Amino acid sequence: SKLLDNLDDTSPDLLHEFIVKGIYNTDIGDYLSDDKESQDTLSFWIDAIPGPSFRVAPLYQEVESLVDEISVEVIAEEVESLRYFECTIEFEIEYMNYTGYTKTEGFDTDVLFVDSLTNNTMHVTGGMLSNGSGYTGSGSLIKLSFNKINNSPQDTATISISNAVFYDTNGDSISVNQIKEGLVVIQ
Repeated sequence: SKLLDNLDDTSPDLLHEFIVKGIYNTDIGDYLSDDKESQDTLSFWIDAIPGPSFRVAPLYQEVESLVDEISVEVIAEEVESLRYFECTIEFEIEYMNYTGYTKTEGFDTDVLFVDSLTNNTMHVTGGMLSNGSGYTGSGSLIKLSFNKINNSPQDTATISISNAVFYDTNGDSISVNQIKEGLVVIQ
């Protein structure tokens, strides 16, 4: 058996593939043929984080020592009529520092604010003003960029979300089912 940790959620149009190869003998009566190689592929998608939820994507990433930039996205999972969101992002300052953000196309944000609270936390707020029906589905809310600190030891750093709230088109809060952090392995 094989345990597959930290697989990101996927959608039906973006699948994970698991490939198994094997060699077997064919023995039919008095006839013994050469070994045959067989391969089987299993394609599957994952819905491990039931919504409505916030999560960091990717859930797990490895950063080589020569790579300076680390990027993550804050994802809204399975929301309905989303108009506005807010959350606090916390990261480990001894491994990385925040450098900026980029609007993404998953949630068509008209208003987006990122305010630093301390050296390792920021408050993110965003909303849609132009879409009266709000956003329904799963998608990226914002992309955050960090620089890896060059003398970082080999370790695992966490990027976490707290104080997370969704609001619908009526201004009512949407209950958040789960919040999932992201892990960055610095090598």
